Amino acid sequence: MDKTRLRRCSLIVSVIVTLGCGTYAQQRQRVAVQAEDLSSLLQALKENVGLAGNIVVSLETQKKISELGKREPGAVVPVIVRELKAARVSGRKTADYRIALMSVLEGLGPAAEGAVTVLTEIVQDEKERNDFVLLKARMALT
Repeated sequence: MDKTRLRRCSLIVSVIVTLGCGTYAQQRQRVAVQAEDLSSLLQALKENVGLAGNIVVSLETQKKISELGKREPGAVVPVIVRELKAARVSGRKTADYRIALMSVLEGLGPAAEGAVTVLTEIVQDEKERNDFVLLKARMALT
């Protein structure tokens, strides 16, 4: 009887410790996201878009930029707008980068209000031939 109680107690203690460690790891991860600067996140995104990149890194980076943008839209949205304007050069990698940036804006929702003008320009640009870029710009506007 005493051995059974001892096993139960040790099991309960190990579960509590495990849960506590998991919570601590999640808190540390949030701090790491806050500590990363936008330029390094954008660089990581640029390097990991498209078929040649790492889709997991790309999606995680987009999520981190969106989280940062929701906290500080005044600092993030203008930088994304500048990146979208600078990335108008044609090319598959550039188109993938623009689509990823517009996905970030789409994830920001109302916080991305400052990007409406550039998104509208993309939608109305008669020279834009990439249907996926046009579609993503429309989706980000909604």
